[in-house]
Amino acid sequence: MTDLLVCIGQDGEQHPFLISLPEPTPDLVTFYVVHSDYPSATPFRLVLDNSGAEALVEAMTHDGEVFYARKGVPDAALLYASRHLGKTVRSHAGPAGDPYANYRWPNADKVWVRLAARGHAVYNVAEDVYRTNGRTSQS
Repeated sequence: MTDLLVCIGQDGEQHPFLISLPEPTPDLVTFYVVHSDYPSATPFRLVLDNSGAEALVEAMTHDGEVFYARKGVPDAALLYASRHLGKTVRSHAGPAGDPYANYRWPNADKVWVRLAARGHAVYNVAEDVYRTNGRTSQS
């Protein structure tokens, strides 16, 4: 399955990407995003633990590929994943002092803050986590 993923960049412009979910396992899903003009490039990856009532973000990475930067790819991928899986997507909490724990990195925090500012995610102070809220359009 491959779909068009239209991302809204920092420049306010629309940027076309392709998103795919090759072969999900019951508990772990990885969405791959590539630029529509460079389908063989190293993909942006969104990895989710899908084993619970909410999908938990395990990783978001573009592996240093510059044409994913400032294009709104993680924002759009999180909203797409929520819609595709039919459930809320949740962040990890911020760093809590355990160097071996999976936590929300500062770059991921920026993504979630943008989504919350546009009404696409909510922040739970007590849990220190963000959740998509069901609004899956980027506007």
